Amino acid sequence: MGKYIVIEGIDGAGKTTISNILVKELKNSITIKEPSNSEIGEFIRNSLENKKEFMKNYIISSLLFFADRIQLKEKIKKLREEYDYIISDRCFLSTYAYQNALIKNEEEKKIFNKIFNILLQFVEMPDAIIILDVDVEVALERLKEKKKSIYEEKEFLKKVLDNYRNFELDLKNVYLVDANRNIEEVKKDVIKIIQLL
Repeated sequence: MGKYIVIEGIDGAGKTTISNILVKELKNSITIKEPSNSEIGEFIRNSLENKKEFMKNYIISSLLFFADRIQLKEKIKKLREEYDYIISDRCFLSTYAYQNALIKNEEEKKIFNKIFNILLQFVEMPDAIIILDVDVEVALERLKEKKKSIYEEKEFLKKVLDNYRNFELDLKNVYLVDANRNIEEVKKDVIKIIQLL
């Protein structure tokens, strides 16, 4: 049974770069991403790129992300039978970190967390979640050449980063890796973690 490994972090942390490196370094491995390549995933991606206002509504955006993720569950199960490693660029922790940052008051956060924990029961759970922990300033510098999505604003990303560092979910096998360093050092730490699984 293949290991399902997720690379997480804010935009500009290096998730895609590390995922692409891992698929070359680890034998019999494949990369996937969230949002996925499904119709729902493409709709989400287009909505983010085109800065659709409804993506700032944490309930609407969370439900869209989970719809895509629930659809992806069967694909991951099949890939586990075929590959030793399934490397995913993002998972539900992204929804937790980003959508939580959209919520304005504590009462709504409590409701969001209840809904979130219910929806978690319908997704494939990773064998490891590796968070690439990067300072917001470093991440934004890396994103300079890229077209910004609706979520890539400095103050907002600071809240997201805080949610990654202090998430309130009952998760096992979550690792934090300092991603302010050069990619070679980050890669070594990530591979060490995977080898322990």
